[in-house]
Amino acid sequence: MSKWEMVRLGDVVYIDKRSIQPESIDPSAIFIGLDNIVSNSSEFSSLKDVKSSDIKSNKYVFTKKHILYGKLRPNLNKVVTPDFDGVCSTDIYPILVNEKMADKQYIYHTLHSPKFVLYTTNKINGANLPRVNGAIINNYNIPLPPLDEQKRIADVLDKASELIKKRKEQIRLMDELAKSLFIEMFGDPVENPMGWTLYLIKDLANPEKNSIKAGPFGSSLKKEFYVTQGYKIYGQEQVISGDIDFGDYYISEDKYLELKSYSIKENDVLISLVGTYGKLLIIPHIFRLGIINPRLMKVSFDLKRIMPIYFKFFFESESLKKSLAEKSHGGTMDILNVGIIKMINIPLPPLSLQQEFADRIDAIEQQKALLQDGLAKMETAYKALMQEYFG
Repeated sequence: MSKWEMVRLGDVVYIDKRSIQPESIDPSAIFIGLDNIVSNSSEFSSLKDVKSSDIKSNKYVFTKKHILYGKLRPNLNKVVTPDFDGVCSTDIYPILVNEKMADKQYIYHTLHSPKFVLYTTNKINGANLPRVNGAIINNYNIPLPPLDEQKRIADVLDKASELIKKRKEQIRLMDELAKSLFIEMFGDPVENPMGWTLYLIKDLANPEKNSIKAGPFGSSLKKEFYVTQGYKIYGQEQVISGDIDFGDYYISEDKYLELKSYSIKENDVLISLVGTYGKLLIIPHIFRLGIINPRLMKVSFDLKRIMPIYFKFFFESESLKKSLAEKSHGGTMDILNVGIIKMINIPLPPLSLQQEFADRIDAIEQQKALLQDGLAKMETAYKALMQEYFG
């Protein structure tokens, strides 16, 4: 139980639903949509730059004094405090804080707290489009210490949040360093300025059978075949997260032997085929035996000619993504297939240079791992503070 007085959130905040019609909005006004809130983006557009459907609908007006809360999908962090005036879509609540009673940043952190997220998740309504209505927010009880104490708490959490933000930026910069190293050593992979010999990906695969293979048809891997323990099923969740240990779908030994042509081994490259173009995962030395699912393909390369880490940076390069998108229908590349990937041209530098690249990437990854370990500790400490202050 909190040592502070508990009050309804609605007693210290006001959901400011001042609506403005499209024709009355200055086209140069800064616009915030739900996607900006969900992604915690700091990049916003003027209304004239957004899609026409957003322009034609009414908007809420907000100022620097507001907290913006996305009222859809409350299980996500969807709270921002803008440092400018503008308009937002009506699936975002502009919230004003009674400054005589509460500190704006204290309320911001309250809306970010795991307890509030859990509360709203359990209270949402709307089967097809879950949303948090104003009454849900207003009826939430919060601890309300004296104003000076609120400011102190907010300051502690602001500093903790800023440290986490800076550590995430350091990790992002390590990724950018790795990408820059690839370009420095090998040049643009599409323009191939260093004149490396080009090969089709299919010609660099291991000559053994099933070295390039898409996952089985769905009818071969129905959920009724899943078991609680056994041989792992690898899918997009491992590739997207970059975590080989993620997920808990398994099949029996008999089913594994039946689908063994889809099994994976060390140094195989798993590629997501649907909706997440450009994502891949290299199977490490230690992994759990298993097969790929229908949304993935695998490539077993001839390791005497090409290193998987070189292929990873080639395949994930913005240059290749752009090249493939330009060749695809509609200018997007949301769906890949084995046929497309087999016929991609890849410049092939000497294996010794690829090995040097791999060694330098390994050094970057070691540094990145230290940063990620520090980030995990920061986030654990931050959660402990949130628990202490908000229960």
